[in-house]
Amino acid sequence: MTQKLQQTEKIIVVVGPTASGKSGTAVELAKEVNGEIIYADSVAVYRGLDVGSAKPTETERGGIPHHLIDVADPTERYDAMRYAREAESAVTDIATRGRVPIIAGGTGLYVKALVYGLVPTPEADREVRVALRARVKTDGAESLHEELAAVDPDSAVKIKPQDGVRIVRALEIYYATGLPAEEVRKRHGFSEPRYNTLYLGLSIEREILYRRIDERVVEMIRGGIVEEVQGLIDRGCARDAHALGAIGYKEICAHLQGAMDLRETIALIQKNTRRLAKRQMTWFRTIPDITWFLHPYSIGEMTNDIKRFMRETTGEST
Repeated sequence: MTQKLQQTEKIIVVVGPTASGKSGTAVELAKEVNGEIIYADSVAVYRGLDVGSAKPTETERGGIPHHLIDVADPTERYDAMRYAREAESAVTDIATRGRVPIIAGGTGLYVKALVYGLVPTPEADREVRVALRARVKTDGAESLHEELAAVDPDSAVKIKPQDGVRIVRALEIYYATGLPAEEVRKRHGFSEPRYNTLYLGLSIEREILYRRIDERVVEMIRGGIVEEVQGLIDRGCARDAHALGAIGYKEICAHLQGAMDLRETIALIQKNTRRLAKRQMTWFRTIPDITWFLHPYSIGEMTNDIKRFMRETTGEST
């Protein structure tokens, strides 16, 4: 029954680089088409990571239900597989109630995981995982990085020697399969789409986008991201937690450890966020059939596209 629903359900996906206005656009569209929003943001899923993820406030949400915000503790590791599972449930719930599911966010992997699905990567034996994590604490991550370089050199090149979490995961995959992590991921890949999807892309002139990114970072500082990160650490969130590896948070962690002053920190966050925006656009342009809208965006045109799409039949016999 669930698979049949997935084949006929229609979803709207609003994508674009960070600071392009996805959240506000999605809210306006939801008001026009009786929709609800499913966030696709790998930072906004974490409770307590508010300022740095630019989560919409209750006022900014405009009374529209938002799903998959604040669904994980920052000490957890939230991944695309979990997102796909929880977003699928939200899509079915929204559609069953006669409303339009609108996915909005800049994490392209989350979007693809929902639309196409992912094959689960193999889980290591629990004893292996515990042993590897214990060795990180006793021998240091660099020691395991040398081990990773011997069995999976490609992953070792991509993973920093100090990144114990990713090193352990890559070794878990190798010891579970006998294959390097990248080879396992290539064999899994993406399958056929599970939903009838309308993609709406937000494109903004680079100069304007970069100015908005720079201004957003300054607002993050004024909004208290330094205090937010310090509070997370004080409540037991480790500095090397997956959640604090996000852009904005990792630089603030370094600042709090005295690695750089606030001015240098701001400049680094701005630079890294601009690079993120470039990578996001590269990723989204690999998705076929996106209708791109240029800034300033026309909510009216997007609304018409959605209404037309929702009226269309799936082409399946009833």
